Amino acid sequence: MVVYTQDENHKEKCKNNVLLDMYNDSREILRIIDSNFIYQNLITRNEHLDLYNEKPLIQDVESKNKIDSIKIPTTPKQKPNDQGMNWNEYQNLDVIYAWMEGLEYNYPSLCSVVPIGITTEGRTMKILKISNSDVQNEPVWIDAGIHGREWIAPAVNTFIANYIVHNFKNLPSCFTNKDWYFLPVANPDGYDYSHKVDRMWRKNRASYGGEISGVDLNRNFSFGWGGRHSSTDPSSAFFRGKEPFSEPESSAMKDILMNSGIKFKVYVTLHSFGQVIVFPFGYRDELCPDYMRLLLGATAMSKAIFRSTGNVYKVGISKDVMYGASGTSTDWSYGAAKIPYCYLIELRSKEHKFELPEEEIKENCKEVLHCIHALMDFVDNNPVNNENTNLTPVPS
Repeated sequence: MVVYTQDENHKEKCKNNVLLDMYNDSREILRIIDSNFIYQNLITRNEHLDLYNEKPLIQDVESKNKIDSIKIPTTPKQKPNDQGMNWNEYQNLDVIYAWMEGLEYNYPSLCSVVPIGITTEGRTMKILKISNSDVQNEPVWIDAGIHGREWIAPAVNTFIANYIVHNFKNLPSCFTNKDWYFLPVANPDGYDYSHKVDRMWRKNRASYGGEISGVDLNRNFSFGWGGRHSSTDPSSAFFRGKEPFSEPESSAMKDILMNSGIKFKVYVTLHSFGQVIVFPFGYRDELCPDYMRLLLGATAMSKAIFRSTGNVYKVGISKDVMYGASGTSTDWSYGAAKIPYCYLIELRSKEHKFELPEEEIKENCKEVLHCIHALMDFVDNNPVNNENTNLTPVPS
């Protein structure tokens, strides 16, 4: 068993520095891990890879305990009229969309908001594109909110986008040589429902058998669809839908990631919880052809998080650090859309599960901003061809 020791003194020092502007203070960029600290993140397969003695389990996601379904009061706390987008609290869908439109209005040469689809309940799916229009730029995709109850994911997504926009002229080239595509809420119906009715709602709001049971959008992608830890039961948290891309939300993502003509170099999807960085495959045990490159990229990301806050994010394939999963956006983006760098980041935290306290939002955002910076550096230093993932699914 690998033991991951944490130096609490170092972690406390990192906490004190986490709100420093990571680009205006070069020491924040170049901070070196204390040589006395034992940092082990390159995993060995088939070892027992626990995260703080326990890795995220299926039971954490699909529980029969009714306490997991928390009803929202009929008169929720109202946001002050003069308070707009911020990262001191979790925002509802309307606030996020208004923030996106505001960026497009205030930064028209850099930002554009593009509708990419209509949800089951008629809401618009919107992406925010950030680009200086350089034809040499490489496209990067970051989505969040595939699962409605994972509120920290849209918060981190929007924080990173906001930071890039407001600091674009001063950012290093690994940021400015990219076209950024942010989908803050990939499941608008489920996200809205989790804010207004049921805090623990996970799936979209599709109707099956005459009832709104929802589909797990992260089991609805075609690559490896129908395999491990997906279900044919509409009442299951892992219900995969009647067929791949049966849902308008996943279908909209497919259209832009595969059929738009944009050759995406990076795909990142943000989830919670668990503090792990996962890369293909989830639907099978066999390693993907680019396992070592993806592992090294994930390790660079994890080390950047550790340098910024002292937190450890495990890295590896889904089976090793969490549990296997089939029909996921990460496997599909790599295996079908042939995007060379594909990662799923499970955000904080083991302690609070899906209800991360609002006082931790900014710190979680900050550490993942460091993480994305490290990934962009790694991508630039390890150029690859988009045709490197010529794969076919292996029967489950």
